[in-house]
Order: sequence, then C-alpha cells, then structure tokens
Amino acid sequence: MDVRIRFLGDEQRPYYKEIEDGTSGHPLSSFECDSGSRTAIERRPRRYSIDVQSFIEEIAAEYGMPNLGIDDDAMLELQKLDWTGNVRELHNVMERLAILSNGNISAQDVLDYAVPRKKKQPKNNNMYHDFDKFQNFKDHVEKQFILNKLEQNGWNISKTAETLDIQRSHLYNKMEKYGIRRDN
Repeated sequence: MDVRIRFLGDEQRPYYKEIEDGTSGHPLSSFECDSGSRTAIERRPRRYSIDVQSFIEEIAAEYGMPNLGIDDDAMLELQKLDWTGNVRELHNVMERLAILSNGNISAQDVLDYAVPRKKKQPKNNNMYHDFDKFQNFKDHVEKQFILNKLEQNGWNISKTAETLDIQRSHLYNKMEKYGIRRDN
C-alpha cells in the first residue's frame, strides 16, 4: 500500500517544531492523507481536508459573533468548489462568508459569496435594440450623461462644464443639440 502524507502549514511558523512538541493546535495545521497510485492522485482536483469549524470558531471569537455557524448544505457546497489557492485563501473565504451571512452560513451564502464571479450582463438589453445606428446610440448616451451631471451640480452650467472638462460654450451647444432645458 502506497501512502502519501502532505502537511499544510503557514511558512511563517515553525510547525515542525510544534508538531514534535505536540503543541500545534493552529487551524492551519492539518493533514491530508491519500492512498493509491500516483496517477489517481493527479487526476483528482486539489482539495484540502481542513477543519472549517475551527475557522468558524476563530472568526466568531475575533468578530464577536457567538452564534456563528454553518449549515451542512453549505459544507457540501464548499466541498464542491475547486480550490485553486492555499489554506490562507480558504480562511479568507470563511471570513468573508461569516461577515456577509446573517450569523449562519447557508449554501446560498457559499454560492453568492465564496468565489467572486463576474456578473453576467443580460443578453437582451432593450436599450441596444432601440437604436439602429451607432451615432444615435452615442447621442442618447451623451445626452443622458450631460443630464446626470447637470442634476448632480444643481444645473450650475459653469460647474457642470468644469466637471465635464469642456468649455461652457461647448456645453451650451450640446444642450441645444439635445434639447436639454432645465424644465425637462
């Protein structure tokens, strides 16, 4: 039987001494054991067997969250994730989940907050379909931008022109072009 043991630890602390002394109780000191052939290990995604509960207890104490917990479904969702980082990243994810959850980390919290994802833009945004020519689209966006800046500056033309980094006369021309008046 071929057994491989990997020690996961923090480079900044001499864990080998703590293990020899029997004083290592830090949550980053965990073992992952595997038996079998080398090819079977390489095919499997990299996963850490870390006691997540110890992270939760540590974070709860640090942030004063006595009722912090994690659902079984949330643990299953965490196990499904393909961790590309290290143990410290896992600790940071657990900290983020603890802060963003409402005292109990749920499976939905894991899906929403564990791994930052880019928000998908809706494919059928009606604004893009309203224009058949690029120039018409640019004019619409420019008009909305100018209106927004005018409202932010209380319709003060000088301040708005300065904010837009254009001359006042140029702003007046744009306002006339797009039919922008204060009573709009």
